[in-house]
Amino acid sequence: MEKDYKIKVTDTSKLNDHYKEAIQEGTYDGEDIDKFFNTIKTFDIAESLLKKDFSNQSIKFEIITDKEKIPLDIRLGDKNFQQGIEHLIKMGGSAINKEKLNDTIKKDLNKQLEQYKPKTYDEMLDGTFKALKNMSEIANKDIAAMIQEFANSYLKTRGKYEQKKKKNK
Repeated sequence: MEKDYKIKVTDTSKLNDHYKEAIQEGTYDGEDIDKFFNTIKTFDIAESLLKKDFSNQSIKFEIITDKEKIPLDIRLGDKNFQQGIEHLIKMGGSAINKEKLNDTIKKDLNKQLEQYKPKTYDEMLDGTFKALKNMSEIANKDIAAMIQEFANSYLKTRGKYEQKKKKNK
């Protein structure tokens, strides 16, 4: 679905290598915006679970509309990506970019940035579990084992589901 705005990731240098695999610098539009926010929201939650006191992972991106460009620098791990566009602008924008977004764009962005709700396996972003699996390599032993088992279970379940789906056709 076409959107009235784009997301341009301008700097991923403060993300670890595993996150960089899933989120590259560049412009996201249409369905890719949904995938971007699903991924970044997942990483934000993962960082909140993995960090001790403070996460040093952050991402710089811009929301680009016909009329404006809003640069943001948001730290992961504080669940900022679940609290709406006004919160993101307040947390990661400068005083200069407090412009008013048009209502359609604001509504869509707030929908993207609402509380995390697990989606069905078919809607889950490709690569998210691969990134979680890779992330488990740097986590402590107990968390690594949990993430690894979860990722393996997901992949097995997804495979069985796909086979069943093909059989029924």
